Amino acid sequence: MSKYFFNNMPYPRVTEILKLVSDEKGLESWRKRTPNHEEISKRATTLGSIMHWTIANSLSEVPIEMDNVLPMDEWPKDTMEEIAGRMNQFKSLRLRIAPNPVLEHVIHHDTPGEYFAGTLDFRGIVNDDHAIMDFKGSKRIRPEYELQLGAYYIGSLREGYEAKRAFIIRLQRCEKELLELDQKELQEAGEKFLDIARTWHRNERDLNQRNQEGI
Repeated sequence: MSKYFFNNMPYPRVTEILKLVSDEKGLESWRKRTPNHEEISKRATTLGSIMHWTIANSLSEVPIEMDNVLPMDEWPKDTMEEIAGRMNQFKSLRLRIAPNPVLEHVIHHDTPGEYFAGTLDFRGIVNDDHAIMDFKGSKRIRPEYELQLGAYYIGSLREGYEAKRAFIIRLQRCEKELLELDQKELQEAGEKFLDIARTWHRNERDLNQRNQEGI
């Protein structure tokens, strides 16, 4: 299980906590009926990572390194065309993005019993308002994406940044989708995420206790 560490203490990832509410049964069913599911998943992960890196560098005044991405000779053959298409879709949204945003930034929340950490794609001024954004390369906007932004909202509050709105931006080569949340919706998503985080930590404590007791 991948975690972040603060003061030598492991913090669960936002995405790990959200597995409690994601459609794992649907994913497993898809794997069973899709013989090449590993190849498809690898392609989606690689393109998603490159897309994040490309968007970040298009918004940053200094180069941003690309982590956890396969060597170029292992990229899908249509990577350049796919990423160029996604960037064109992103630009067509015509968002007014102010210079010097915070990009690929690790946030965390450290209240006992509900702590977590994650990497926020974007934080800055969008359309003249303080905002956070999350970029997705999926086939649809899933319900848990709103909860993910709620978590990032809470993590940003800890650092003194109060987002007034948030954007989930889904990009494919030939299509785009944008979901905007106002501050009230962000606050509600944050509270829902904290409820899930508390359940996750209770489950972990129960599991650890059973392991210690040898059950």
